[in-house]
Amino acid sequence: MEMAINISGLPDGRYEHELTASTAELNLDEAGITGDVKARVELDRHGDQLFVRLETEAKREADCDRCLDPVSQSLTGRHAFLVVYEPKPTGGRRAPSAPAPEPVESDDDEVRRLAPDANLLDLSGEVRETVLLSVPAKTVCRHDCAGICAGCGHNLNTQSCVCAEPPTDPRWAALRKLLPDA
Repeated sequence: MEMAINISGLPDGRYEHELTASTAELNLDEAGITGDVKARVELDRHGDQLFVRLETEAKREADCDRCLDPVSQSLTGRHAFLVVYEPKPTGGRRAPSAPAPEPVESDDDEVRRLAPDANLLDLSGEVRETVLLSVPAKTVCRHDCAGICAGCGHNLNTQSCVCAEPPTDPRWAALRKLLPDA
């Protein structure tokens, strides 16, 4: 478990850690992530709370969505969240009328709960999510990529189109008849 930090007996204060894990350990192979994933972690501990700031770096190999050329990308992502220790169960006997304490639940994704006796803070899930969220929705080799011609299939970044006339969408044929020079 490469993405874990020992937090047992950690006094209040600020701590920095550099962590590295393989894409296989984080289950990132299918996303095109290559090499190791690096994470820089800042922990701020105050009592039973840890504020975690996470910054990730990864490399990705993919194909351009416009021209299908291979693309290498550097990905960086940031995430911050709060870790709160669950309350310790009381060791004494409680009065018969007193209800048993129930664990506090939270729907907030930015708050993570830990058992009171936890020794390790495993950040694998948060690192994986941060890397996946840093993958762009559209992968392009460059911002002005011309793509592939729909008619002849040439990569318009490297070759000229050899189509006699640009292909027209047949759905526009009825409107084309309305043009005066058609």
